[in-house]
Amino acid sequence: MPWGLTIYNDKGAVENITSSSFVLDFIKITGDGSKQYTVPSGLTLYATAIGRHSIRTSVSGNTVYWKSNITSPSMDGIIIVGLK
Repeated sequence: MPWGLTIYNDKGAVENITSSSFVLDFIKITGDGSKQYTVPSGLTLYATAIGRHSIRTSVSGNTVYWKSNITSPSMDGIIIVGLK
């Protein structure tokens, strides 16, 4: 069953996010790393991260990379990966 979210952008306009344009991936971050995704033809990945410490993300092709100063295995970060 398809699902979606309705969010509001910084101008107050509604933006719909559906299961075909959004992936939420929870990755236990203990330093730098990367993860590959299957990307449908014609779409590209973008990513952002949320955590208690600095997490920087970048994308190249179908791979999301992150750099972090997190060194403890008990520290978690969430990387939100989207398709556009």
